Amino acid sequence: MHHRWSILATVAVLAFCNEFLFNQFAVIVQRLTGTAPACRGDLSDRCLNLSVLHFNSLFTVATLLSASGALVAGHFADRFGTVKLTVLCAGFIPVGQLLIAVSPYVVIDAQYPVIIIGQVLLGLSDGTLITLTHRVKSSWFGYQELGVSFAVHSVMAKLGASTVFLGYGFAVPHLGLTGCLWVSFGVALCVCASAITMAYLDSRNPALETWRSAVPEGLKEEVKHVFYVLRGLPYSLWIVVAAAFFQHGTEFSFVVNAPNMFADRYNFTESRAGYTAGILYYVQIIAPLFGFLTDHFGHRDLWLFGSGSLVVLGIFTSYASRVPPGLYTAFLGLGDAAYSVSATSSISVLAGSSGAAGIAFGLLKLSEGVGDAVWTASSGGILIHCLPDGPSGWMMFLALLSVTALCCLGFHLGLVIFNRKTGSSLSFTQIERVASRAAEELEQERISSPKLKGSDSPDTPLRKSFSGLGYESIGDGSHKLASKTEFK
Repeated sequence: MHHRWSILATVAVLAFCNEFLFNQFAVIVQRLTGTAPACRGDLSDRCLNLSVLHFNSLFTVATLLSASGALVAGHFADRFGTVKLTVLCAGFIPVGQLLIAVSPYVVIDAQYPVIIIGQVLLGLSDGTLITLTHRVKSSWFGYQELGVSFAVHSVMAKLGASTVFLGYGFAVPHLGLTGCLWVSFGVALCVCASAITMAYLDSRNPALETWRSAVPEGLKEEVKHVFYVLRGLPYSLWIVVAAAFFQHGTEFSFVVNAPNMFADRYNFTESRAGYTAGILYYVQIIAPLFGFLTDHFGHRDLWLFGSGSLVVLGIFTSYASRVPPGLYTAFLGLGDAAYSVSATSSISVLAGSSGAAGIAFGLLKLSEGVGDAVWTASSGGILIHCLPDGPSGWMMFLALLSVTALCCLGFHLGLVIFNRKTGSSLSFTQIERVASRAAEELEQERISSPKLKGSDSPDTPLRKSFSGLGYESIGDGSHKLASKTEFK
């Protein structure tokens, strides 16, 4: 089995466990805020008594640090590779979750500080590991099953999130808050182990390991280099990054507050509210199909526009009280599935050849994280003032998400127009990208070695990976594509 499939399997486990941890609080919100029935009366569970603002701040802190860590990790991965950085960050996850697990046992005044420190460590590690895994996939799958690799990552991440919604939705009445937090600690150990395994596998083939940029030493020169790289990124990439601020923030704010909203608006039980909110993740099992379609038919810009349209449809449908909440949650889930595959593969296409894939993925994660933090904090502020008015207070929350969803759709429309005017790089299929890249390699050889015949050209990693791609001389020493590319 080729090493890339072993790496993808390890990345899938890491993505599942990492997303499981990141979404654990959304399911046990009533235990953290002390509003669950088990938190009253006989005090059968060690609940916390966080305010709604404190609860939302847990996500705000984690997402901001995740975003910041992603950008820094992307730059250092470009400079020094991914292996050592992955191993370093892998150890933060168990420590952070351990602090969260022991928070119910400490004195009341120390509970929030302990849990927020744990979230700081989880947030830093989350953003760093996501950027590093994206960069590893871009390196190993850049001209092969690119969309499929990102889709596998996405679907496993969402499966992890849906598992925590289903599993904790069922288990929290039986295990209580403390039992669930200790289960999460076991999951954190799995994240650590899978990250170290990924680093080991990625280090076994230096030829395919992350490209490392060479810049002058020193902090001043390092900063100059960062700004030089940022200035060189294509405008289309910046549009994708800007759209992510609104789209990811919209979906994240919705799913964080959905269990409470369903319990309030529809009188759902704690478990049913968790199951229903998890539909956003259940439907994302379709993500590999989106990945396959983007690889073989291209037009990633149109896929992004379609994902934004589904989010707008889901948010506007939620205003109707008679519409089942599972339906509009499914619309949001399908939009997120298409977005996850299209956005990450678009970043790889736009930045992969420049040697700045790490910092580009860091920018995407930064935008998503800041969007999550800004819109989750805004949602928390709105709900504090509006929920005393009853279930109708949720209308203001949905109004905020309507605005952010429309902004996201506007950026995606701009991307479609800009892509058409600047060479349509996001429209190419993987086969077309492979043919173009291999032809460029042969043309560079012809220029550097005019007497070198096509049959004498040395194999490159690209041509070895795509041995089905044939070329023939067209008379002047250059080459053209002679046979259809087939994925191995």
